[in-house]
Amino acid sequence: MHAAVVGAGISGIAASAVLVSKGWSVTLLEQEKGPNQRLSFAPGLLQGRAVALLRSLGQTPGVPFEDTFSSRLQNRRFLKALKAVKNKAVENKKVTEDFFKFSCSMHKSTLERFGIDDERIDGLWVLLGEREERKLSEPPEGVDVLSRLEALEREPALSEEAPFSAALFMPDAGSSNGTYLSRRLLEQLLTAEDGRFAFRPGSRVTEILQKGGRVAGVRLEKGGELPCDALVLANALGAAELLKPLGLELPAAGLTGVTFTAEVQNEECLPACSIALPSSPFVLCRTDSRIRACGRFFLGTQTEKEKKAECNRLYDSVLGSLVNIRLVPESVRFWSAEADALPDGLPAAGTTRALEGLALSVAHADGGLSGAWGAAAICGAALSGDSGGSPAAEALRKACSPDRFEN
Repeated sequence: MHAAVVGAGISGIAASAVLVSKGWSVTLLEQEKGPNQRLSFAPGLLQGRAVALLRSLGQTPGVPFEDTFSSRLQNRRFLKALKAVKNKAVENKKVTEDFFKFSCSMHKSTLERFGIDDERIDGLWVLLGEREERKLSEPPEGVDVLSRLEALEREPALSEEAPFSAALFMPDAGSSNGTYLSRRLLEQLLTAEDGRFAFRPGSRVTEILQKGGRVAGVRLEKGGELPCDALVLANALGAAELLKPLGLELPAAGLTGVTFTAEVQNEECLPACSIALPSSPFVLCRTDSRIRACGRFFLGTQTEKEKKAECNRLYDSVLGSLVNIRLVPESVRFWSAEADALPDGLPAAGTTRALEGLALSVAHADGGLSGAWGAAAICGAALSGDSGGSPAAEALRKACSPDRFEN
C-alpha cells in the first residue's frame, strides 16, 4: 500500500514515520526546496502538559491570540465557532490536556524507535501574574508552586525586575529544537526503511485525484500525477485550496507569530529551563549558546509595520523586564510566520467523510511541535483500519475529527 503525505513540516514527517512503521510505502511531497520551511517562528517543542496548562491560563479555551476589527471581519466563521467552544470551556480544557498528553507519549515512542535524541531541555517555568495566580484554583499534579523569591534564586536568567508574583515549575516538561528534531527523523526515514520512503522537495500538489469515491492520487504542478492508496494533508494553510473541491471547509483562521534568536555575551545567565510568561505572553528557551523567544499570536495576516512593532515589543518584553542576559547585537534575527488554527485549539487530525482514504493533520496553531505526534498516530490508525481502540483513544479521535464542526 502506498501513501502520499503533503507537507514536510514536523506534522508531515511525523505522519510519514507512523505510516512507514505500519508497513506503508510513503512518498513525502514538499513544495519548497527542503523541509521545515515554515516553522521558524516556533520556539521549540513544548511538551504536552505545558501547552495545555498555558492555554488554560489564556483568555480563551482554545488558542490565545490578539485580534483587530479588520481581522474579526475576515475571520467571522472562526469567531462564530469560537463562541460555541467557550460554552464548553471546562470540557475543552480536559480534552486538550488529554490530547497533548497522548501526543507527548507518541513523540517519545517514535524517537525511541528511530534512536533520535531530541535535544530536550528539561524543566519549564510558568511565571504567574496576579490574574493568572487567581485563575489557578489548585496546582496541577506534578507541578511545584514557588514564590517569587524562590524562583529568582533558582533560575539565573530571571532578573529582579521580572513582572511576576509566583511561579509554577514543571520538571517533566520542557522544550526541544523542533526543526532539528524533524530533520533528524527525516534522515532516519531516508536511510533506515529499506526503500519504502521517498522525499520529493519542489513538488507542489494542485489537485486530489479520486476514483469511485476514494483517493486515487494527486496531480503535481510539475511532474504529472502520483498514484496512491491514501493521502495525508499536512500542509497547514495550503490544505484549504485542495479541500475546497471536496466541499470540506474548516472554520480555520491564520495566526501570525513572531520570534527572535540571538547569541548571548554572558552564557552563565542562559536560562537553565524554558520560561513562559502568559501575561505578555511569550516563551523563551535556549538552543546551545543562543536564546529563542516566541511572542503573541495575532489573528490573521499582519502588515509589515505591525510585524515590526511586535518584534520590538517582544524584544523589549524579554530583555527589558525578564532576563539578566546581554545579547550580541549583530546576532539578533527576527522572523514571522503564519499558522492555521481551529477555534477549540485542537488540530484537524484523522480521516474525513469528504473522501475515503483522505486524512488530515492540519490546524495545529501554536501547538504543532507538540501535537504533531498525536495527530500522526490518529491518521495512521484510521488509514490502516486499526480497530478496537480504548474509549480514551476513541474520544480523542472524535475530538480531533476534521468533520467535528459540521452541523
